[in-house]
Amino acid sequence: MNESNKSADGNAIEAEQHNKLESAKALSADVHELRIEIWAGLAARYEGTRAQLEAEGVIPEGTVWPTGTNRVSWESAGCGFVLRRCRAPGIRGPKKIWSDGDWWCLDIDDCMGHDGIVQREITRRTRELERFKYLQTARGGAEFKEQYSRFLKARHDKRFQAFKALIPALAPRRGARKAT
Repeated sequence: MNESNKSADGNAIEAEQHNKLESAKALSADVHELRIEIWAGLAARYEGTRAQLEAEGVIPEGTVWPTGTNRVSWESAGCGFVLRRCRAPGIRGPKKIWSDGDWWCLDIDDCMGHDGIVQREITRRTRELERFKYLQTARGGAEFKEQYSRFLKARHDKRFQAFKALIPALAPRRGARKAT
């Protein structure tokens, strides 16, 4: 093999490696967006890089970030906070692979305490019971019949159904089974 072929092969390999690196960067940029999960108003979790969590304003200034698999916890405004490293999306393998990475979980819970959660459920069920009682009155029954009549009218309106079919979130999935 002469020198010009070696040089051309070297450039091709270098270009291929560069393309792979750029693809990996693009993939990691898509995968590593800040994630926020909220569970029925009882708890929340922020997942992201240190910079993302700090930019979101959920980490108090002066917080000492944990090392390795350790965690830091604190309380503020009646809520419990736990900051720890977690597995980034797309990362597989044992904990030692990601335990020193820059992907963090901030868990926030117990903001309402047990009494607050119970009181919220009592309030929700009380409202639900009041709604059922209202539907038993003449006025509530008439309101329900009017709403149901509108529902049936919309359901049988061919133009409206054709319009709904154009909206991906409202269109039935292709290949979906029909109820029998």
